[in-house]
Amino acid sequence: MTVINTIGAEGQNVPINIPSGAGVSPIGTSSPNSSSTAATNTSYAGGAFTSGVGVVSANAYTIQNTNYQGTTQFTASGAIAVTLNSAVNQNFTCTLLNLGSGTITLTPTLGYLINGAASVTMPVSAGCQVSFANRAWTAFIGVTALQTVPVNTPATTGEYLVAYNSSTGAFTKSTPAGISGTIVTAALTTLGTQGSMTFVGGILTASTPAT
Repeated sequence: MTVINTIGAEGQNVPINIPSGAGVSPIGTSSPNSSSTAATNTSYAGGAFTSGVGVVSANAYTIQNTNYQGTTQFTASGAIAVTLNSAVNQNFTCTLLNLGSGTITLTPTLGYLINGAASVTMPVSAGCQVSFANRAWTAFIGVTALQTVPVNTPATTGEYLVAYNSSTGAFTKSTPAGISGTIVTAALTTLGTQGSMTFVGGILTASTPAT
């Protein structure tokens, strides 16, 4: 291929040769990673997909061509199974966000691999860029900047908050080790009466003041 170099000697236009690009895979050429002709982004016509941003509340979902270059947010509680349909067009890409409370497992169909494995997982609050080319899936998974909101945890008699999970926003409650029984307190005056304090698991549950 020949083009004109506009910075030739003495201001003259000098033709230069451009290598043919052997060994690379521009759009519409054979892939160096495969003996077959590589499907390219030309498989996706301009404006053919308007996936935009979608929200999925189910615990199972299949990624399709309609997800191309879109963002899918998963909000379900518990584990989420996402199937990657390996019949999508080559050079497919989309973004996934785990906004739920459980791990997402990404599993390709047709026995194809993702990151060299049968499946990969996305932790809570993680984002993932998924792509498919040359009969293989790739997932770039990382923690997002999304804020984790603390989970509402109602009070339970006899329990304290003992731990917090910053990834899920969940608190852990537990009954602490402590005394259980009634303590008698002395009367305050000669004619007064004794008082008492009753504890359950180290927590004061009832009391009678001394007089």
